[in-house]
Amino acid sequence: MPMAPPPPGQGGPADGPQAWYMSLPIITRAWFTACVASTLLSAAGMVSPMTLMLSWPEILWRFQIWRVFTCFAFLGKFGWPFVMNLIFVVQYAKILEKDFNGVAADFLWCLMLGGSALCGINHLSGMELPFLTIPLIFMCIWIWSRKHPNAQMSVFG
Repeated sequence: MPMAPPPPGQGGPADGPQAWYMSLPIITRAWFTACVASTLLSAAGMVSPMTLMLSWPEILWRFQIWRVFTCFAFLGKFGWPFVMNLIFVVQYAKILEKDFNGVAADFLWCLMLGGSALCGINHLSGMELPFLTIPLIFMCIWIWSRKHPNAQMSVFG
């Protein structure tokens, strides 16, 4: 038996892209927007990826504090990997944010702690990855899988 579509105004596909976008929880929506915006700006040549990457000398000595945040929002060039990573952000971050009982600050705190741990591991391990968006996405998927151990993971919903 096919599933019934959500009622009008509930963010289903029939309501259009704006309704779907507005139905995303606030932190997931902000992260999704930052990923799309940073990639669009880079693709348009308005922002160089070099100004978005994590660079401790630039952060500490030139006070380019935005790099601490933008390294978690850049997904590289447009293409299939970009689309797949956005799907992962929307699908699993949305569920995980709702698992925090709708308290956006708790989910944001989770992302901040995870991001801090990733920065520390990145630096101490000597890997020095310039962008930590994909590791943060995988962290969210890992936390989701621990909270839902019996759920089947689905890429497309």
